[in-house]
Amino acid sequence: MDERQFGTLPSRTIFIKFVIPSILSMVFSSLYMIVDGIFVGNIIGSNALAAINMIMPIMGIIFATSNMLAVGSSVKVSIALGKKDFKKANEIFSTSLLAISILGIILVAILFILKDNILSLLIKDDSLKTLANQYVSVFIYFLPLALPLFAMDNFTRACGKAKYNMYINIAVSLINILLDYILIYVLDGNITSAAIASCISMTIGVFLLYAPFIMGKNTLKFVKPTLPLKEIFDIMYLGVSDFLNSSAGSIVGIIINTLLLKYGGSNGVAAYGIAMYLNGLVFSIIYGMADSITPAISYNYGARNIEKTKELFSICVKFAMTVSFILFIALEIAPNQIASLFVKNGNIEVISLTSTALRIIAIAYAFISMNIIYNCFLVAFDMAKVSMIVMILNSIIFPIASIFILTNIFDLKGIFIATPVSAILTFVFATYFYYKARKNLNLSN
Repeated sequence: MDERQFGTLPSRTIFIKFVIPSILSMVFSSLYMIVDGIFVGNIIGSNALAAINMIMPIMGIIFATSNMLAVGSSVKVSIALGKKDFKKANEIFSTSLLAISILGIILVAILFILKDNILSLLIKDDSLKTLANQYVSVFIYFLPLALPLFAMDNFTRACGKAKYNMYINIAVSLINILLDYILIYVLDGNITSAAIASCISMTIGVFLLYAPFIMGKNTLKFVKPTLPLKEIFDIMYLGVSDFLNSSAGSIVGIIINTLLLKYGGSNGVAAYGIAMYLNGLVFSIIYGMADSITPAISYNYGARNIEKTKELFSICVKFAMTVSFILFIALEIAPNQIASLFVKNGNIEVISLTSTALRIIAIAYAFISMNIIYNCFLVAFDMAKVSMIVMILNSIIFPIASIFILTNIFDLKGIFIATPVSAILTFVFATYFYYKARKNLNLSN
């Protein structure tokens, strides 16, 4: 990819050429999770859906540890490639993959020892704990194979293979859906079958991403891992911000699940889990846009092409607001029908709770989308500290404060209300920080 296109192509062309493929890739990943939830909820039952939702924060923290290495190493690799230092890039590439493989083995050992204690600490309902144990046990065996997925995804992008990356993500999603259909629907499987489907599809994705590197078709090549320990720590330091962001979301998820069990039981957990599947669709679209547009914003900011920066911001806002509005209308008009897609045998209580959650949480979509856009532009303007403040407010402070305050007032419904409240509060601060940054950087005119 010639980065000069960011400055010469019209803004709309940049959006279509570089952003749409990334969005499609992430949307397919989100859709397979939604389909996975539909299979689990309809065939296995709402308790299985609740158990998966209970264990997801722990899975999030596990994969965040791998992503910490993936993000940091991909940055170092890209810098080395930019300097034409291919020897260094290959050393970082090979050492990072070895480190992730070792991390996978260590995590397997830790989970074998502490799994029961962790589940007992997080899940007080015995039936949900049993189901969660069955689900996570499958992931333990597959961890060393599945953990490199995020790293290989990043390394493939670093080699300029964005389309190949998109095709692999789509293929992984379709394989997961096919395996869900065979293992859960055709073979009348259980929650273990759902975990096997996810793990196998992720593992296939890793091997497909490895293939061009093994065949020597990418710039990066496997060499003897000789990177000094200090540089490995530097890589981890670069990825710490991403790790903290993911872990913060998982910690908030654990708090929410605990309160959901207290105020709504397993049906409350299932209802919130369904709402999170729909949230994932919104996040995948907006995050896909933000991740892929950031290089174009940074390029034009560096070139002092102020008008192009403003055009890109306008396009991002219009796109995000359109997506948010369409999903908001769909969830406000037909929440029962959407909830019913995930619920076995028309469980009226789960459908009712889910409908309430969907209608309330949908209010947050526009604000969440704007918060992502603001943060994207702050990162692109190289304002890491301000971006970190917005992240902490958005991921930790406002969600936790809103949840505890609102559950004391509204019980279960307070958990649902906390999402739009924390999103709106973040939006107020993010708007202030964004426009202050534009003024300080002389981007207002």
